[in-house]
Amino acid sequence: MGNTAVRGRGYCREMVKAVLAVRLGELGRHAITLGVYDFNTAAIRCYLRCGFHHDGTLRHSVRYQDEYWSSVEMSVLEHEWRQSMAAQAQAA
Repeated sequence: MGNTAVRGRGYCREMVKAVLAVRLGELGRHAITLGVYDFNTAAIRCYLRCGFHHDGTLRHSVRYQDEYWSSVEMSVLEHEWRQSMAAQAQAA
């Protein structure tokens, strides 16, 4: 799915980091949570690299045609995001 020619260039990571900066930084929210289907391993890797933690898996949470799909639940807390940002600034 999607344009395979632009995969692996960090676009998703930059978009997720921008959303985190607005929601956790500018708006001062405490946490962000999301769910992603377990077969979307590229997205899961991206979210982990952006500071999200794997909270759990809702097994067979959705039925699509003759299959059951599982959802990986993830979250990042504001203080975790701030620590991650500080570490990235020191590394730069």
